[in-house]
Amino acid sequence: RARGGPHRLSQLRAAQAPRRPLDRSRYRTLRPDASAASPTSCPQKIALRGPRTCHSPVTYFREKKPAWHPLICALFFTGARPSELAALRLGDVDLERGMISITKSRDEHAEAAPKTEQSRREIPLLPNLLAVLREVQHPPDAGPDTYFFRNPAGGPVTTTWWPKKSWFPVLKKVGIRRRKFYATRHTFVSWALTQGMNLKAIAEYVGTSVTMIENSYGRFVSDRGLAPLMRAVDSVP
Repeated sequence: RARGGPHRLSQLRAAQAPRRPLDRSRYRTLRPDASAASPTSCPQKIALRGPRTCHSPVTYFREKKPAWHPLICALFFTGARPSELAALRLGDVDLERGMISITKSRDEHAEAAPKTEQSRREIPLLPNLLAVLREVQHPPDAGPDTYFFRNPAGGPVTTTWWPKKSWFPVLKKVGIRRRKFYATRHTFVSWALTQGMNLKAIAEYVGTSVTMIENSYGRFVSDRGLAPLMRAVDSVP
């Protein structure tokens, strides 16, 4: 008899048993928004197990929690780290040019430099996000140092408190299992890759390295082999 009794024996059998192939039909990709204001297809790194139909978090926030809708849109459609958007000030946002400057990050009650030197960046905003941000209302006495995204009391968003109060409950409401707030960044990167965006351009946009993109999101990089070159050669007279 195997040492450890029946429990040990069952463990050995389980370890030796061949694994069944993954049934990918049970998984669904999540689109940040199903509205006309967002891209029509936005697969993300988060695999969802459950019914074929699931409501978008962005749509839910727009309809049920409109005060937080601009922040959610910004997270999904910039791929910025939550701490970077929590530190964003009015002076960092140029709605005329459609650009934002990311120069700092904020966790709880402390602000610091961004995660890496590569994280310091100025990025153009997608048109759908720019339209949303232009509708954000700010206090009459707001100045360049006023936080762009604020909590109901007018203070900055805290990246630990906010998910507990709003992000996790909304995921539960729309039938998505608990995911970290950081998943919005994964969504953007994986979507950008599947749409064919250049790896270097993605890395610069989200403030990271090409190596990190390749290591963490390699399965979203399309492998077309020589097909693009073959088409180029065929087009040469």
